[in-house]
Amino acid sequence: MRKSLKNKKRIVIKIGSQLLEKDNDIDKDFIGDLASQIKKLKEKGKDILIVSSGAVLAGIKKLGIDRKPKTITEKQAISAIGQAYLIQLYDKTFSKNNLTIAQILLTTEGLKERKRYVYAKNTIEKLLELDVIPIINENDTVAIEEIVFGDNDFLAAHVSVLANADLLIILSTAGGVYTGDPLKQESKLIEEIKDINEALKYAGSSKSKFGTGGMRSKLEASEIAVSHGIPVVLHLKKRHYSKYY
Repeated sequence: MRKSLKNKKRIVIKIGSQLLEKDNDIDKDFIGDLASQIKKLKEKGKDILIVSSGAVLAGIKKLGIDRKPKTITEKQAISAIGQAYLIQLYDKTFSKNNLTIAQILLTTEGLKERKRYVYAKNTIEKLLELDVIPIINENDTVAIEEIVFGDNDFLAAHVSVLANADLLIILSTAGGVYTGDPLKQESKLIEEIKDINEALKYAGSSKSKFGTGGMRSKLEASEIAVSHGIPVVLHLKKRHYSKYY
């Protein structure tokens, strides 16, 4: 991981929902640790952008329910509640590290239209120029099924391209890509993936309670970034990681 960061100036960090959950609430310790590590990266002259999942999860926790929303309308409402709660936690925690954040909400429709794409790109550039950390999520409150990214792994890949990033880091609890059933001893973790199509044979979709991704979406999103010359590091909870070139 350190080697991957060394010569990279502009870095996009994607944070999955499962990383943000702890003790039936949002994991404030995780956000605090993230802020302190980003502070160190900023001191080394890095530009940092965060793509954060978790609005729906935060809304679920805020309301005290224990399930995913069942309809688009319910998801939009819960996301609106959660986005306010989540960005408040980011702002409070990052401010303690003398870091200023900004919230950006995007949809695929917005990025497909050239004028909106340019506006989004210019806004990100200005925020980085002002030494501000953009925290980006999908705008669930206005998105409908036809225009959603579907998973923030894809949003992170598109943001990496939009921002001309040098590196995309996907923080995940997904567990990695194995040559077989991860529960079987003979299955091996693939630590470096050079052929994404080959790796897709082993990858599955998410089975997590609140997440929507899984290894398949991470590989498919990585393919988008890599096709634009942006390397991807998948940093797993178990401290293993896979590199995509």
